[in-house]
Amino acid sequence: FVRSQMMTSAARPSGPHSRVRPRVAGAMVPHICSTVVSGVLVILAASPVVGVQSLVHRTKLGGRTGQGQGEMLPRIGRTTAHSTLVTMSDSTTAVGGAERYMPTTLPEDPIIAALCEVCGATLVHNITLLDSRWNEVFRYDTDIGPFFVKLNRVDDLSVFMLEAVSINALRKTETVATPKTLHLGKLPRVGTMGPGAFMIHEHFKLKPIASAGAHAQSRLGEQLAALHLSGAHDDVHKGRYGFVVNNFLALTPLNNSFCPTWEELFSRRFAYQISALCKAKANGKAPMSEDTAAPLVRMGTQIMERMHDILGDACQRPSLLHGDLWAGNAGAVGDDEEPVVYDPACLFGHSEFDLALPRMFGGFSDDFFDAYHSVIPKAPGFDERQKVYQLYQYLKQLNLFGDPKVLMQCEELMQTIIADMPASRVDPTESADDS
Repeated sequence: FVRSQMMTSAARPSGPHSRVRPRVAGAMVPHICSTVVSGVLVILAASPVVGVQSLVHRTKLGGRTGQGQGEMLPRIGRTTAHSTLVTMSDSTTAVGGAERYMPTTLPEDPIIAALCEVCGATLVHNITLLDSRWNEVFRYDTDIGPFFVKLNRVDDLSVFMLEAVSINALRKTETVATPKTLHLGKLPRVGTMGPGAFMIHEHFKLKPIASAGAHAQSRLGEQLAALHLSGAHDDVHKGRYGFVVNNFLALTPLNNSFCPTWEELFSRRFAYQISALCKAKANGKAPMSEDTAAPLVRMGTQIMERMHDILGDACQRPSLLHGDLWAGNAGAVGDDEEPVVYDPACLFGHSEFDLALPRMFGGFSDDFFDAYHSVIPKAPGFDERQKVYQLYQYLKQLNLFGDPKVLMQCEELMQTIIADMPASRVDPTESADDS
C-alpha cells in the first residue's frame, strides 16, 4: 500500500502542494520500501542524505501562536479553543512537572524541517491547535498553503505508519477521498516522554458531514458502497478476513491476523472487548470490578456461543472497510461539498460492520443510508446483525471511558440481542439420541 501510493505520487505531484514529494520516516530519511511478511509491515529505511542544519540557510521562519478557528478536523471534528500553544521559540515545556516536546517555528524543529525539505515551504507563519483528544492535530500555515500535522509525543513512528497503510489502502480503491499522507517523521525524546512521531497530510478545508447537504450525504453513501464492492485488494486478502497490519481504534489495539471467515474474526474482536472489561485501561482509568462486569460477561458469553446463528452466512466476501466511520471522521470540501473521510482503521470484513457507527452517533442522514442501500440492499437479518455490531462498538467505548451510561446501553442491548436470537440449530442426530 505504501509503495503503490506514496512512492508513485512522488513522480506525479498535483494539487495545491505540487512541489510535495511524499517521504516517510523523518526529515533525515528520503524514502522507504515496504513489504508484508506474515501480516507484519517491515520498514526498510534509506540512509540519511540531508541534515536538519543544512536547511537553516534557506528558510525564512518566524511565527505566532494561534487557536482553532472553527474548522472541522480529523478525529474529534471540533476545535479546542481553550488550548493555547507555548512560546514558539521554546521546543520543550513542563506539563504536570514533566518536560515534553512542543511545536516551534525554529529551523531545527523536525516538523519545520520536514515542511521545508519535503513539502517545499520556506515560511511557516502560523501554527493552530485543532484537536487534542488522542493525538494532537495542528494546522501549519505556510507560504505554499496550509498542512495538517498530527503528532504523538509518546508512541514511535510505527503507530502513524499503521494509519498510513490504511489511508493508502483507501486511496488505492479510488472510491472515497481521503487526505494524502505526505510525510511521517520522528519527534525527539524530551525528559521521560518520547521519542514521538508526527504525520503531515495535505490540507482540506472541511465542514462537518453533519452540516453538509443532501448531495454530500448521498455521494458519501454511494462512495462507501463502491468501496465495499471494490476488488482493488482481492489479491491481498485472497478471500480472507483481517488486514495486512495490526492497527488501533483510539487506544484499542486490534489483532488483524487473517481468518478464513468473518465470523471468526469478529468473534475474536468481540471476545477481546469482553475480556478487557476487568483489565487495567491504556488511558489510566481503573478497570471495572468483577461484580459490575459479571452480567456483561455472562450475557456476552451467551452471545458469543450463538455468534454463528446471529451472523449466519450473510458475509459472502471480504470488503475493505474504513473501520472507524463516525461523524467526526467524515466531512465535506468546497462549494460542491464533496465528501472526505479520514482517520481510518481499515480491515477486510463484512460491509455491514461499517454502518454501525453512523447509525449510533448521528451525523448521517437518510440520504446517506438510502444511497448506500440503493447500491447494496439490506440482506435478510440486517437489523439483528447491526445490533451485535453496535454492541461491539459500545463495549469498545465502555473499555475506553468507563461511562456508566454506556454500561447501561451495553446491558440493555445484550438483553435485546439474547431475546431476539434465532432458535438454535439442533443436530438431528443429537435429537434422536435424546429421544
